[in-house]
Amino acid sequence: MAAPVWNLIYSPGLLTGIGGSVLFSAARGRGDKKKGNDYFTLALILTAFLAAVSWFVIVFWDTQLLGFFGAEETLMILAKRYLFPVKFAVPLFVFNQMLSAFLRNDNHPGFATAAVLSGGVFNIRRLFLCI
Repeated sequence: MAAPVWNLIYSPGLLTGIGGSVLFSAARGRGDKKKGNDYFTLALILTAFLAAVSWFVIVFWDTQLLGFFGAEETLMILAKRYLFPVKFAVPLFVFNQMLSAFLRNDNHPGFATAAVLSGGVFNIRRLFLCI
């Protein structure tokens, strides 16, 4: 029941990251570094706005969202418990998606890979600490 909520978390970062990084790369490829930096700044501002909106919706309307996605009384308790720690990190997830797309397109794919892997390792470590 909580899986569709992840789409609400990751989608804004993918939207601004992939879309903005393509424009960024095209501008850099034309030799217009300033325009590329402007695209990055715009993507960063839009990501901050969308992260705030996503965070607000997930924090204040989690019950309604989970109900919309099919959680009934028994599963609602479990899904809300699963989402509770996620609520604290929603902006981090959004910015992770956005920044990793820009890193890949700025000739730093190793940094993007390290960021994604460290997030996964941290998440797995947190899972084992909760068990």
